[in-house]
Amino acid sequence: MAVKALVWVMILGSLGLSVLYMIQVMNEDPGYLVGTAFGRADGTTIEIHIVVPLAAPMIDAPPLNADYKPDWPTWIADHYDVQDASGNAVSFRRNINSTVIKESDVKGGLPDSYLIGKLQQGTSYTFKYIPILGEPEKYLYEFVAPSANESFSRKRFDTDY
Repeated sequence: MAVKALVWVMILGSLGLSVLYMIQVMNEDPGYLVGTAFGRADGTTIEIHIVVPLAAPMIDAPPLNADYKPDWPTWIADHYDVQDASGNAVSFRRNINSTVIKESDVKGGLPDSYLIGKLQQGTSYTFKYIPILGEPEKYLYEFVAPSANESFSRKRFDTDY
């Protein structure tokens, strides 16, 4: 009888530990997917086109300027930080469409807009995405700017907090 009880305790203990492990795994941040493409290479530079999800400016709205219009340059700099190895930031312009990404390629939701920046081909970059200012969640992706066009894909950004 004591052996049977011990076996049951071991089975229930293993089951309990398994449940705790699964809860821990399910609560981990899997990272963040950001849609990007590279195009319009000219021999030394290449453009990066980044999809801004429709909900992004709604969740953390851009600040308003003196004319009470959205201050998009500040919002972009706060949320999309791309720097080369020397710490030089890439500047982006916000565009309603992309010459590199077809809207039909962006499945799973319409983009709000696209960010377009120029990169030096073959240069290493660090891309930090901050979805909501003041929150701990930050995501990081390191890459080398390609020398040829790359079609649209979603890159998985690792957690950086």
